[in-house]
Amino acid sequence: MDPILPWLFGSAVLVLLFGKSKPASEYPRVMTDEQRTALITQLANEYQIEPAVALAVFDVESGSKGFKNDRLIIRFEPHIFKKRTGQQVSLPRTGQDSEYAMLEQARAIDDTQGLRAISMGASQIMGFNHKIIGYPTVQDMYADFQRGEAMHIEGFFRFVAANKKLLQAARDKDFATFAYYYNGPKGVGVYDPKMIKRY
Repeated sequence: MDPILPWLFGSAVLVLLFGKSKPASEYPRVMTDEQRTALITQLANEYQIEPAVALAVFDVESGSKGFKNDRLIIRFEPHIFKKRTGQQVSLPRTGQDSEYAMLEQARAIDDTQGLRAISMGASQIMGFNHKIIGYPTVQDMYADFQRGEAMHIEGFFRFVAANKKLLQAARDKDFATFAYYYNGPKGVGVYDPKMIKRY
């Protein structure tokens, strides 16, 4: 059997069960597992990526969820902020409270660079990539990602499609190359084994 047929069949079943995906604005802010799976599957098929690959990435990046206790999941990267502003903002990591505390301090120094130094939501895309995924400003991206998880999912596929090597790595199930372009050189050997396990 052609190895591509099982996941195509599985995708068809998901569409039959959950229907074709709606516009992002029509999904609830926090989606059900079924809604996330259906939207990721539908978009993965559109971009010719095996849905299991995309689902594995979301699972590793955020547990597939974009909000915790009704707050957008973020991770503040002090080295990114320091590189762009020369200012140091760093606190012991104790969960989302400390991530938001660092972001608040950074925004007080430079709002734009503070937001550019965080990864956001279920897809954990860095704020400095806002233009790549279609937002004129990082503030626009932050506001839209606050609106719902469907925006995180759509943003992920726009980000992947914007880099031919990243897109091809996803299509080839080349997780090491995918980790290199999605998480950076230091992500190789860290993220790809986790993605392979989830896959």
